[in-house]
Amino acid sequence: MKLTTSLLASILSIMAVTAAPLEGRDNPHNVEPYQDKHSDIAKLFVRPGDKPGKPLANGPTFGSAEWKALYPPVEKVPDVSTTPASWTAALAAAKKAGGYPSGVPLTTVDASGNYVYPAGVNPAVDPVCSFSAGCNKASDFYNAPDGVLALSFDDGPTAATTNLTDFIKKNQISASHNMIGSHIIEYPTQFQQIIASGGHLSVHTHSHRHNTGLTDEQILAEIGWCMQVIYDNSGLVPKFWRPPYGDLDNRVRFIAENVFNLITLTWNRDSRDWAIPSLFDQTVQKSVDQVRSYVNGSKSPGMNILEHELNDACVTVFETVYRDYVNDGWDIRNLPDALSTGNNVGKGKH
Repeated sequence: MKLTTSLLASILSIMAVTAAPLEGRDNPHNVEPYQDKHSDIAKLFVRPGDKPGKPLANGPTFGSAEWKALYPPVEKVPDVSTTPASWTAALAAAKKAGGYPSGVPLTTVDASGNYVYPAGVNPAVDPVCSFSAGCNKASDFYNAPDGVLALSFDDGPTAATTNLTDFIKKNQISASHNMIGSHIIEYPTQFQQIIASGGHLSVHTHSHRHNTGLTDEQILAEIGWCMQVIYDNSGLVPKFWRPPYGDLDNRVRFIAENVFNLITLTWNRDSRDWAIPSLFDQTVQKSVDQVRSYVNGSKSPGMNILEHELNDACVTVFETVYRDYVNDGWDIRNLPDALSTGNNVGKGKH
């Protein structure tokens, strides 16, 4: 997880929130991991000449320079002039249909590097409802069902993905991977390793920027291009996404949920592995101890934990605590499987 100085305060405020988990989805006891390949959403990502579910049939070789040129430059917010017209039209149609949250301003960066709303705006309540300020909506996947560990990893693929996926295959479990589109372009081999491990593919935007400081069109491009690179190279249309830094408000939710039909993933536990090795004197052992405190705590609600495959240290934390998860009886599931248990579905608090 890339960091600004606002992150620690945001995480502390989030951990203090007590909210119930997702509700209101159709058939919550059988949540599909991906969107229908023949749906209107899937059609947004079918390139000219391709068939639904069979992308890049005549495209360049995976991982080649020509393949990389299909996507915006890595680690940068995509130029909105390159956004496919179908995405822009879908955003306009969603706004016309109603529900767009008026009165949610963009954040700006203050002198300390914090993303802040204008003076007089309360981000903890509607119409803003910022997750960083401790506000959740009923549509957010925040708490896991009782006794369930919703297992996901942010920021992949990376060089550390190889060790993680080897461990996952060895232990015959499945995890969700909230992936950065730029990282898929930079680490195509590790992307294939995630698929081979049985990993569930989820969205973490193209360049991992703070969403609340972006325009609607930039958010559209950040989410859309990440979905595009996943679809192009797996044939799967993602259903889940996690906003970078948990930087989420009602304007961002509207675009993710009403344009792309995504389930928004937040978290209710934090391993703090993102701070290793240089921030706040965090160490592998401190993260391990932090996670063990959750493992030994209450199983109600379940654990929707923030973990990363950003580097080997993050992976070591998970590998170290995995046996604790098992020995303490946690039901380890990827995101759609966790949500499909449906034994703790209720209203969100905001």
